[in-house]
Amino acid sequence: MLVASKTGFSLLEVLVALVILTVGVFAAARSLAVMSHTLGSATILTGAALLGSSQMEILLAQGCEAANSTGEASNRGVSARWFVQSMPGSVRLGVVLAYPLDYVNRVDSIVHILSCPNEA
Repeated sequence: MLVASKTGFSLLEVLVALVILTVGVFAAARSLAVMSHTLGSATILTGAALLGSSQMEILLAQGCEAANSTGEASNRGVSARWFVQSMPGSVRLGVVLAYPLDYVNRVDSIVHILSCPNEA
């Protein structure tokens, strides 16, 4: 009496393995797409933060002498407008940033009040 030996995989086992592999590949592809979108958004946000903070540093360095000035700048899709308003005993420094993010135009602002004790 001969006993048949079983070698290899059945068709059902191969199909189940292919389905599991396909689900894993699609999950990895989706993860890559989400990661790419997040990286693009982070790049825009970083550019906006750098432009806004550098312009605010320039205004702070000018101090109270920069009273009543305005200006504009842009870099990589981020536009910045800044202003300096005189107030009694201080100046108000502001930077307004506008940039597209997730198909929406976003606007952020940075405001700083600088005390000027020598001015009335």
